[in-house]
Amino acid sequence: MSLLANRAQVVKVFLSCADEDRKFLHLLERQLSSLIREGRIESWHRYKVGVGSEWKKQAKEYLTVADIILLLISPDFVASDY
Repeated sequence: MSLLANRAQVVKVFLSCADEDRKFLHLLERQLSSLIREGRIESWHRYKVGVGSEWKKQAKEYLTVADIILLLISPDFVASDY
């Protein structure tokens, strides 16, 4: 595969954090926003799922295709049930 073809591939990033750390997730997305706008990365987290949707099912599906899985580890994350 050529270098140009590799650049065209969108990197899928799965993000996960505790509810208490949601502000850090949004700060991270702000830092990634230029890459998202350029179509170089695509991010997914449960807060992108609409109310009433099955976010756990969608999370499992996205985990199977994600290139990067980024966990925002904190004491609250470790203490959470999911």
